[in-house]
Amino acid sequence: MTTRGPFDVWAPRPERVRLLLGDPAQGPVIAMSRGDDGWWTPDEPLPPAADEPSVDYGYLLDDDPDPRPDPRSRRQPAGVHGLSRLERTSWTWTDESWTGRQLAGSVIYELHVGTFTPAGDLDAAIAKLDHLRSIGVDFVELMPVNAFNGTHNWGYDGVGWFAVHEGYGGPDAYRRFVDACHGAGLGVVQDVVHNHLGPSGNYLPLFGPYLKQGSNTWGDLVNLDADGSPEVRRYILDNVRMWLEELHVDALRLDAVHALSDSSTPHLLEEMAVEVAALSAHQRRPLTLIAESDLNDTVLVTPREGGGLGLDAQWSDDFHHALHVALSGETSGYYADFEPLEALAKVCERGFFHDGTWSSFREREHGRPVDVEHMPTWRLVVCNQNHDQVGNRARGDRPAEHLDVDQLACAALLTLAGPFTPMLFMGEEWAASSPFQFFTSHPEPELGRATAEGRIAEFARMGWNPDEVPDPQDPETFRRSVLDWDELATGHHAVVLDCYRRLAELRRKLPALTDPDFTSVSCTVEGRVLTMRRRDVLVVVNFGDSAATLPVDHSALVFATPSGAVLDAGVLSLPRHAGALLLRETTPDRGIDRGLNRASTRASHGHHTGGRLSSMTVTEESAPGRLVDVHGDGDRGVVLLWHGRGADSRPELAQLGATIAQHGVRVVVPDWDCDDPDGGRTALLASLSHARRVAEQIGADPQEIVLVGWSLGGTAALGLVTWLDEPVARVVLLAPGDGPNAIVPFTGEPLPEVFPHGAGRPLVQFVSAVDDDIVSPALVRGLASRLTAAGWATSWTDLEADHWSIAMTRFDEVADRGVPTDDPAALATGRRVAEIIASPPGS
Repeated sequence: MTTRGPFDVWAPRPERVRLLLGDPAQGPVIAMSRGDDGWWTPDEPLPPAADEPSVDYGYLLDDDPDPRPDPRSRRQPAGVHGLSRLERTSWTWTDESWTGRQLAGSVIYELHVGTFTPAGDLDAAIAKLDHLRSIGVDFVELMPVNAFNGTHNWGYDGVGWFAVHEGYGGPDAYRRFVDACHGAGLGVVQDVVHNHLGPSGNYLPLFGPYLKQGSNTWGDLVNLDADGSPEVRRYILDNVRMWLEELHVDALRLDAVHALSDSSTPHLLEEMAVEVAALSAHQRRPLTLIAESDLNDTVLVTPREGGGLGLDAQWSDDFHHALHVALSGETSGYYADFEPLEALAKVCERGFFHDGTWSSFREREHGRPVDVEHMPTWRLVVCNQNHDQVGNRARGDRPAEHLDVDQLACAALLTLAGPFTPMLFMGEEWAASSPFQFFTSHPEPELGRATAEGRIAEFARMGWNPDEVPDPQDPETFRRSVLDWDELATGHHAVVLDCYRRLAELRRKLPALTDPDFTSVSCTVEGRVLTMRRRDVLVVVNFGDSAATLPVDHSALVFATPSGAVLDAGVLSLPRHAGALLLRETTPDRGIDRGLNRASTRASHGHHTGGRLSSMTVTEESAPGRLVDVHGDGDRGVVLLWHGRGADSRPELAQLGATIAQHGVRVVVPDWDCDDPDGGRTALLASLSHARRVAEQIGADPQEIVLVGWSLGGTAALGLVTWLDEPVARVVLLAPGDGPNAIVPFTGEPLPEVFPHGAGRPLVQFVSAVDDDIVSPALVRGLASRLTAAGWATSWTDLEADHWSIAMTRFDEVADRGVPTDDPAALATGRRVAEIIASPPGS
């Protein structure tokens, strides 16, 4: 991030810049000097007002008598036309134990702060976090909150990119919200707009060449590749860092990246991906970039080494369009190509419908195929409604206005049980009756009229009646869009909400529902019935207007939409518009409540309370905010696998964990961080307790866990059995750390030179990498010798490997950590390591 004085400003356009402090009528005006790079710095000495804990300020450009706000202002208390405010008071965060969340396996919930609650601010939203947890939400996505002109707006007309809208509570309320989310185990996604600036309060062009010739749908193009663009790009990248670093956000949704006009190498998005990856490694938590794009091109999320831009995920509108047409029958505008039900089946199997096919709406071929052999499904974010798909309808009407409760539940079923990363839109979980309409509050009458006329013209192209379009400037348009939280426990709202909660529970408990493998998904269409197979799960939806029956080979009916379903002698019967989820019962129960299935094989509402090897993986919480991956569905026992240095390294060991699981065991891979205040002790012990619970669930002995540690995780594992009375079957150490820099989390000290006697302690198996240049084999030999001298039972295996390949990883210089590898030699080494771990000595 650009580091300069608090009042420095980049302004290559004006010939003179002065700094105004305090009251525009009385405040001191300080001359500024320009550097060769276009940055202006206040002349010394600054008056005492400049050192106040809170000071308002602005810039006088040339002979303009009106002060302009700082382009990088963190606060605009008087609105986007007023002075900026510098606040030096420090914020005390309470999320120091937060280690972040991976997008894989997660559920996103999109909300608009102003209409999410009657109060319409961030503090009021905090009170709803428990509700979001109850429906299985992992990330809360906020529509843009940057400063805009007026009182209410969707947020895409922002001009103060670094400031939080005052009506939402400003920056302190934002920090409180993020802090509260992390305390509740929820990540935060912030929607950011870097492709245009709003029409009111945009003073950036007065300072410098922030814009260039040309326009997109919303206005002038942001200057990413013309004269002056390096500073504009730095401005955007610093904005990204502000959200992730200063405000502790976990992910960014990048608005309409197809509207970024950039001919540079590297592209802005690639540069952003590299910078965020480095920041993620530094902060030891996952940081995620999600692109909104209508290009249907996975180059956005293809790794950089594969020729892509290296983002983490992207929106796929095709899922919404195909599902919407299947449920509603609406085929106007861009819905026209999605009329056959086979379109939905193709999207579920292939990611996009338009993957090079003809688009009648665009009147050209559109999209590119997804590489389903290599790309994980979670990289595509899908929904059955969002702010665009609801709000950009003429009346902002939600599906609940047109569909029955079974159809709404089927939409939830396919979204939450489908192969992609699901995103819910606020209120959909209870079939909210409030619309979500397009609203603005532009103080300028001419701008308000232009906005309304633009909406009418847009809807005419879609074939909608322009007379139905509400006036965006009418305050009632905004008020109608506010959610009514009193609906949740009443009538059909409660029925739909119960469906979402039951599906959330199944998503947590059935590994197939978070399987990232495209090739594990297969769909068939018979008439108006869609079936989707995902490993041992079968999802069936009857889109037809009459009942349907079909033979199935799944024996447990675990979910049905409100009208119910009957499974009898291998035949599933579904009423019109109904859906069901079935399970092939070949594995232990894992705590799934099947309601009446076991007795009557009937389910109805009211009767219920990146790689191929990791396909049977479920992510769970071992403690609030502490995640573990559980690989496999075997019942031969449980392996607890601790990674080395790094806050979020579950993905690093995903390949090794899945390989071990192929031996019929469950493998628990937790996150822990040696830089936590307690050195990681709390997280490690929570993972051990979780592993014992997994053992109990599968009928294994919880005292017979096999404890495996790689690198510093090996140091921790040996420290556990040395100093704590925690029984395990045996310990396997993969290139364990030793010496003064390898601190045991349970003692805060290195491993001892002289160990306590080994009587009654478990076998310790050493696996050493002979080419290890991080933990030398000689160091590991010395550690083993100290244990043997103290009477411990030990064994030793040398493998032709280095520090990374012994764990089936390679070192990624950009991420500054290990990542799963596809190197054949490393994979062979990993298979040998898995055999050692999964097979007791002498077996």
